[in-house]
Amino acid sequence: MIVVVDVTVTAIVMIVVADVIIIMTVIVMIVEIVKSL
Repeated sequence: MIVVVDVTVTAIVMIVVADVIIIMTVIVMIVEIVKSL
C-alpha cells in the first residue's frame, strides 16, 4: 500500500510542478509582450 501511495504522491507532485512551469512560462511570455509594447 505504501508503494502505491508513493507513486500517487509522486504523480500528483509531477503534475503540480508541470502546471507551475506552464504558468511561469505564460507569465514570462506576457511580461515580454508587455515590455515590447
